[in-house]
Amino acid sequence: MLQQVYDGAWHLPGVAFLSVTLLFIALARRSSFMVGFSALFGWLIAIDAWANGANNPVPEGARLAVAIFFVVLGDWRYFLLLERYSSEGLTVRRAFRSLAFAVIVPIVTLAAIGLSQGKMDMRSIFFFYEVAFFVLAVVIFAVILPRFRTIPEARRTFLNELTLFVLAQYALWAVADILLISGHSWAMAIRLTANIFYYALFIPFAWWRSPESPGRRTALPAMAGLTAAALALSFVTVKTNPAKPAAEPVAADGSLDFRDGDKLVSTISMPAIRELPVEDVTAFDPYYQHNKHWKTVSIENLLRKGLGREPDSLASEDFVLRAMDGFAAYMPGKLLLEGGAYVAFADLDVPEWEPIGPRKDNPGPFYLVWSKPEQQKLETHARPWQLASIELVTFDSQFPHVRPTGSNATESAGRGFQIFRIQCLACHAINREGGQVGPELNVPRNILEYRDPVIVRDFIKNPLAFRYTVMPSHPDLTRGDLDDLIAYLGAMKNQKHDRSAPAASGGSR
Repeated sequence: MLQQVYDGAWHLPGVAFLSVTLLFIALARRSSFMVGFSALFGWLIAIDAWANGANNPVPEGARLAVAIFFVVLGDWRYFLLLERYSSEGLTVRRAFRSLAFAVIVPIVTLAAIGLSQGKMDMRSIFFFYEVAFFVLAVVIFAVILPRFRTIPEARRTFLNELTLFVLAQYALWAVADILLISGHSWAMAIRLTANIFYYALFIPFAWWRSPESPGRRTALPAMAGLTAAALALSFVTVKTNPAKPAAEPVAADGSLDFRDGDKLVSTISMPAIRELPVEDVTAFDPYYQHNKHWKTVSIENLLRKGLGREPDSLASEDFVLRAMDGFAAYMPGKLLLEGGAYVAFADLDVPEWEPIGPRKDNPGPFYLVWSKPEQQKLETHARPWQLASIELVTFDSQFPHVRPTGSNATESAGRGFQIFRIQCLACHAINREGGQVGPELNVPRNILEYRDPVIVRDFIKNPLAFRYTVMPSHPDLTRGDLDDLIAYLGAMKNQKHDRSAPAASGGSR
């Protein structure tokens, strides 16, 4: 463990940050309040930017705790100034009171996340936090600050200006997130502006406007330089990133087939796809576990070209997106056309393609990606790579022997079937119908005929606890979901159909 710490990307820069932070704390105790405050929080916000930036070196398991810590720290700057300049001095009691104010919104947000039972995506969580803090700052500005009648006018003016600064910052964040949730990717520019307020301008603003900043005009460039470093650290990394390897090359002149049932409607070549409206898309990718940048065409424009129909007319249809390796993602048209789906044909991060998945496959020449934050769960939004065809189907004609029927169609088996068709059918077949990446689960023998149902349930939840495999874990499946899946598999034991089985062996059932 100690060797892992020593070799970690955050080890040496972390020690350096800690050392200088301790120095600033020592200096802050021997300087005027505003000098100490600016030096200390200027450096801490630089650590914040480094630890939570796009290329942060913090281990995955610790990132949430680190992020929450710096959220509280960033808000505490404001409340600490509020306590200091609303009285004659900053006592230990008032410092702790300012910290208590700083944790109000985080606690309320965590409570909201709990009450939502996991239904809030990250963008919605950001928006809730921003609105909650904005409301709190409005109350401070309209109700609390007017009561400070005995403090000098210069202090009252400073606190009013500081609160307006914070209100502007959180308003920018909230407006940006409303637009981003509505699908306007350009609104990220507004978020970047709010980040500049938070990381680069807050300390210089407080230094400049504070009535007690000694030599505030002449010292501003030094403070601005220190806080500007925080903005830079939020976009670049302290560690050296090794060059990302390119995947094994695939044919650059790939093509996509478009089918309507058994009929081939069209085949679109790579040059023809490049003639469609092309968009550069940046989004988090759950396979890579970091943001990726692609050159893409929207699924709407692709279907319009390939099937010769308007996307609105396809929303009630069903699709199968089939990959070269046999992966077959069934997808309702309502889901595929909800907005945010793109087919990537070039990786903008590396010269070829960055390898993907446990086998380090090349995802090209075509890879289905999703751009919205709420579309990053593989359980609900499949991402077939090496995409070969997009097929318009009716589910029961494409998979006629997968749905439980008759006495097998119990309520629990029906729920399990709905889970299976979305999350499992892309890789696994039932009665030789479905994906070919994973094993067939019903013929010639149903998996429950040779595996204990308890083992099967646990394997579905976390296959890596049993063996190294390409099968993903399913942490979002509840105990009830897993019971329904087992009920579905059990029902299909009595509904076997194997068209390729020799007649001598009894044929299909």
